Amino acid sequence: MDKTGPTIVVNVPYYPGNLGKAYNDFMGRLGPEEWACFLDHDAMFTTGDWYGQMCEIINKHPSAGLFTAVTNAVYPKWQCVKMGYAHDVKKHRMLGSDLLLSKRTQTKPCRGRLSGVVILTSRRAWEKSGGFQDGFMGVDNAYHTAVAKAGYDVLLMEGLYVYHWYRGIET
Repeated sequence: MDKTGPTIVVNVPYYPGNLGKAYNDFMGRLGPEEWACFLDHDAMFTTGDWYGQMCEIINKHPSAGLFTAVTNAVYPKWQCVKMGYAHDVKKHRMLGSDLLLSKRTQTKPCRGRLSGVVILTSRRAWEKSGGFQDGFMGVDNAYHTAVAKAGYDVLLMEGLYVYHWYRGIET
């Protein structure tokens, strides 16, 4: 990272049956100081400042190798912000703005399972952890475990909220 901040490259991976391979193929193209942000195909950032916010969070936590975001619908529920409405995007954007203002760079450690609705990870952590496992289910959790075992912090970005369609499940 230079003084202007990290370079983050965003990717919505295409994975005909092997999400881990899609992640690894993309990570292999990054430079040694770059970061990847993987976003689920059915998720969206809710503010216009998400990129700058992620750069600030990375700079604030140099020992981290993996971050994820809060959202409306995933398992595990500790990663969710309780919502009294389902798929009104305007309300999700309002919530995203509120969290951006109130918790912009706040983080907390991820404990146990996490959802890979957003995976923000460094090339260095990916290399040191051995990368993503092949397959589809559980790829995010296996990577979380590997990054933590490699000595990196794994953190939830409490102020970065993404709306997740999540098969249309009501929250």
